[in-house]
Formats: sequence, C-alpha cells, structure tokens
Amino acid sequence: MPAEMTMGGAIQALSAQPVTLTDGQYFPALASFGLPLTVQATILLAAAGIVTWAAISDLRTNIIPNSANVGLFVLWTAWVISGADAAVWYSLGIGAAAFLVGAVLFHFGQMGGGDVKFLTVLCIWAGPAEALPFLLHVAFAGGVLTLAWIVNGHFVAPALGRFIHTDAKRVVPYGVAIAAGAYLLYARLWI
Repeated sequence: MPAEMTMGGAIQALSAQPVTLTDGQYFPALASFGLPLTVQATILLAAAGIVTWAAISDLRTNIIPNSANVGLFVLWTAWVISGADAAVWYSLGIGAAAFLVGAVLFHFGQMGGGDVKFLTVLCIWAGPAEALPFLLHVAFAGGVLTLAWIVNGHFVAPALGRFIHTDAKRVVPYGVAIAAGAYLLYARLWI
C-alpha cells in the first residue's frame, strides 16, 4: 500500500512544511494543512471577499458599490493573465449578453442597476463553461431568498412585534443571491 494511503502518509501530508515563494509557483501553505495557495487560488479568495462585501452592502443599503464590480473585473483580468483556462472573448460576450438582458429587466423595474452590473461581471468570470450552472444557482438562491424575505415580512417580523413600514420601499437584496451563486462558481473554478 502506498504511503499516501496509510494513516502515517496522511499525517505526514498534513504536517508537511509549506512551500515558500522562492519555489516560484506557490505561496505558503493554506492554514498549515499542506494545501498550496497558488496565485490563482489567491485571486479567487480575493474575489470571494469582494463578493461578500458587495452582498453585505446590498443587504444593508440596497446598493452594490461600483468599486466592487470594477475590483471583480480587475481580478478576472489577473485570473486570465495568471494562465487560468478562460475563453476571453466568449466570456466577454456572455457578460455583454447578461448586461443586455439585465438592462431590459432594469428598464421594466424588475432588477436594480447594481444587480445588473454585479451579475454581468460574474457572468464574465463564469465564461461559457460555467455560465448556465452559475445562473441556475443564482436563480435558485434568489427564489429561496425571496421566499424567506416574504415570510419574514409577513409572518416572522409581525409575530416578534416588529412591523415593516409600508411607506418605505423594501426590495429583496438580490445581490445576496448573486453572491451565493458566485461562491459556488469560485468553488468550481478552484478545483
């Protein structure tokens, strides 16, 4: 039986010394578990951080900052330059198509402008291979979020003695659902 398959091999793998920057291709090991943190993995973690910031901003203020979208596009450019397998022109085309559909939905008041831009840049990240799964995950997360939002507004909040003001326009922070799809996208890109 190979050493990697035995308990000693697993313990040895977990206690392996982190690879240093001088080796050229890895940063120090992630959380000392022996998982190398490559440049591409670092870009994905940074992108996930920006997605988290945008989702929290949308949840608190109903605004997704433009700087989050610009940051995600810059990180996608770094992702491509780092040698990731990305069909650049197809990805940009998918982003353009997502923007056009989103612009129509925005025109009819069905989607916020920040959500359109956020979805556009993440469709560019998804590219042709991951666009459909990404959009399906966003749609599913959006349905769950909307249902939870309605249940909270009509049943939970009044039962707890908190009433939602009807004069304020309360919209579902769809950036949270887009972020959920983005996390799954980045997990698939990590592999």
